[in-house]
Amino acid sequence: MYINFNLLQSYGLIPEDVISLQAIFQNKTENNEHLLELICNIEKFEKFELVKYVTGTKKFSKFKLIRLSDKGSKILEEIQIPGTNQDDLDIFEWLESIFKKEGKEIGNAKRAKAWISQFRVNSGIERNHLAYLCRVFIKDEKEMEYSKKLEFLFWKPANLFQVKFDIEQSRLYQYYLKRKEQFDAKFLTIKND
Repeated sequence: MYINFNLLQSYGLIPEDVISLQAIFQNKTENNEHLLELICNIEKFEKFELVKYVTGTKKFSKFKLIRLSDKGSKILEEIQIPGTNQDDLDIFEWLESIFKKEGKEIGNAKRAKAWISQFRVNSGIERNHLAYLCRVFIKDEKEMEYSKKLEFLFWKPANLFQVKFDIEQSRLYQYYLKRKEQFDAKFLTIKND
């Protein structure tokens, strides 16, 4: 299991919390009650709204009934994506709302977040500059014809067996390169902090 410690820390969590979150996640299919009693900081997770409780009888302890909330599940998933930072997640959420509004598919969200991160690292385009590039690309109907899923906006594998990100195969990156002078000039006018 990969753990993105920088992202974990940005959520106000420590490495020991990952074990607790994973144990809570697995608590729905196996009984981790006794383990959670030993390691889990319930008050912290309740404060951060990372947990919820299922209904049960009075004889059950909180540790038997504890489950991850949607927020907790999302954080547990996101901290497992290599290289992702909060800016990547913000870009994803923004694009997700646009795609949903237009009735387009999201696809595999975890993979889409990883591709955003890989695109940022390999292209050097980040934050507001990346958002601007995406906005222009999305408005170009000719290009969006090939990006019906958010998952494939930043990169689409050439075949089922290709799993390593290759920026040269990215339609978005090719779009940027064709108009590099225009985009670079515009990036100079866009605040990127």
